[in-house]
Amino acid sequence: MNSKLKISRSELFIVAITLLLAAGAAASFGASNATTLPCLTNTAQVHLLSTAEAQRGYPVKLDGVVLYADPSNDDLVIQDQAGSIYVSGWTQLPGRFVSLKPGQLVGVTGISIPGDYAPCVAVTNLKVIGTGLIPPAKPVSYEDLASGFEDGQWVEVHGIVHSAIISQVWTAFSNQYLIIQLSVGGGELTVRVQNFAGADVNRLPDAEVQISGVSVPLFTTHRQLYDVVILVPSLVDMKVDLPQSANPFACPTVPINSLLQFSPTKRLGHRVKVAGTVLQQRQGEFFIKDNTEAICVYSSQNLPIAPGDRVEALGFPAHGSYSPELQDAVFRKVGTGPAPEATPVSAEQAGKGVYNDDLIQMDGQLLNYFRYAGEEILVLQQSNFVFNVHLPENVQTRTLETISKGSLLRVKGICEIELDKWVPSFQLLSQSPDDVVVLRPPAWWNLQHSLFVFGGVIVSFGAVLGAVIGHSRRRINAHLRERRQAEAQFNAVNKERNRLAGELHDSLEQSLVGIGMQLEAGLKTFPVAPRTALQHLELAQQMVDQSQKEVRRSIWDLRSQMLDNNDLPGALDAVGKQLSSGTDIHIMVQVLGPKRRLPEMIENHLLRITQEAVANAIKHGRPRRIEVQLIFEPASVAVTVRDDGCGFDVQGTSATRNGHFGLAGMHERAKALNGTIVVESGPGKGTIIIVEVPLKEKLRKETQ
Repeated sequence: MNSKLKISRSELFIVAITLLLAAGAAASFGASNATTLPCLTNTAQVHLLSTAEAQRGYPVKLDGVVLYADPSNDDLVIQDQAGSIYVSGWTQLPGRFVSLKPGQLVGVTGISIPGDYAPCVAVTNLKVIGTGLIPPAKPVSYEDLASGFEDGQWVEVHGIVHSAIISQVWTAFSNQYLIIQLSVGGGELTVRVQNFAGADVNRLPDAEVQISGVSVPLFTTHRQLYDVVILVPSLVDMKVDLPQSANPFACPTVPINSLLQFSPTKRLGHRVKVAGTVLQQRQGEFFIKDNTEAICVYSSQNLPIAPGDRVEALGFPAHGSYSPELQDAVFRKVGTGPAPEATPVSAEQAGKGVYNDDLIQMDGQLLNYFRYAGEEILVLQQSNFVFNVHLPENVQTRTLETISKGSLLRVKGICEIELDKWVPSFQLLSQSPDDVVVLRPPAWWNLQHSLFVFGGVIVSFGAVLGAVIGHSRRRINAHLRERRQAEAQFNAVNKERNRLAGELHDSLEQSLVGIGMQLEAGLKTFPVAPRTALQHLELAQQMVDQSQKEVRRSIWDLRSQMLDNNDLPGALDAVGKQLSSGTDIHIMVQVLGPKRRLPEMIENHLLRITQEAVANAIKHGRPRRIEVQLIFEPASVAVTVRDDGCGFDVQGTSATRNGHFGLAGMHERAKALNGTIVVESGPGKGTIIIVEVPLKEKLRKETQ
């Protein structure tokens, strides 16, 4: 822990001399420095140690008064004349000093340690030596606490209680504490009271209090302060300066549109009462509206209310994303009524911010939908405005499966404005699938179906052409066998390309339209609303990822064009030149055995396996030389890819490469040919991949 210290120049001089002597002793005696470090006898000396010096384990001997002791968390803070210090590990000592109380005088023996935030003491021995006097608490501001200088100090804060609950804090004993959220000028603090017997938590909110306790930091793994908690020993250390009103709901009701407006007579920081009709209730929040405006009310109170109910709410006004909101509120139901009607508005009207937190109704065309964080999110467009509609995900009624993209929808929900550089954007918070109505399904004769029909015509034409070519091929004499093989390859490639064209037109068109819409919306909103533009770009990225997966599935077995104009050795040589272009890597292709043509399926799979192996070596292995051997045997054909790169741990490497072909793809292709694949590698040993495919008896005769 850290502290803001006031010590004399003479004390600083003594500490500096002590540290210099310690450093000199360490340099002189080397590994035996632990026996030569000076003993630190006050908290200031420990606090002045750097992290590296504290790690050396200086012997420490202190006498101090207990400020705070909590065995459940192993928290112990003591103070001497120079300041206060955190003592670690006291509950692990023999006898476990669970009875330590504030005001006891203790003697502590231990060593210095860096601590998680600031230097502290790891205790090796502790004894109670009497009774001491707890010094007066030091009045501090929120800025003082947030700076970290008051770390571990006995401080006094004044503020207004926003909330108070009795909650279980996870410890080895699962103890309960009184947790208070305290508004202190400039910020909000968490106060944790250890002994709270007799506390009436319902009477604390909105009270002005004075609290004395130990300031302790909340820090990151990089020892960086991000918040402060005040540890209070008991209710004795908390004084109520101005109690809560005897009847909180007896205060006058204020119009919602008057919140956070200037007034010379209003008490700043205290609760106000508003009343209105419930528009919608969600987890931890609800929306109400009076005859002036609507507002979002945040409350931990577990009281179900329905649209149309009349409620009164007491809460603390705060700045919302666009208009005021009520935080840490309590409320009561005072009547019932019919559910309010949604106000029909246009997207342009909603974007002006007039209907923030209000229940509205809008029409829009469905561009896309997805699920995120327990919600169903619909992406709609009206005119030039693109907006999202958030629905709680309902397992019984799955909204997304029942709506087609391109449908015209009518939705209602709470309009939520987000202000980015003074430019508002909006989204709708709907409550159930009943808030979404399909006005018109997408027209059947649209671009998607036109492309589908056109693709079908192309595929049919290709099939007819293939049949004609097949019929003609059967009439050619045996001496034209090579020509027949060329025609068969052309037919297969043509049908494969037509199939791929049909699939791409059918599966990607709607996604590309949605991506275009999101990018267009992002471009329009980026100059004025970067955060909103980022949401559109994130949606476009998700849609691109999905389209990418569909393209990969379509091209998985697509025949390489390199085999259209080359045999397998020529195609392997072309792959090597293509992949090594622009690099210093030398790729050598060698053919062993009598070269001959193989069936199309075998050639295509062997080419793909070699291509992936060479690409992986270049991308991950950083080799200088890659050797590719194509070995023709009478009963089999094999390919060996050998590189002199950095290699890898075969046992510790996943065979799946995020959906790409990778090792998993090579194994699948070898399996499709009833072949085997062996991968040999190790860190610093390069990599060897051997693929061997057997040839059936009939196939061996044909290829020979």
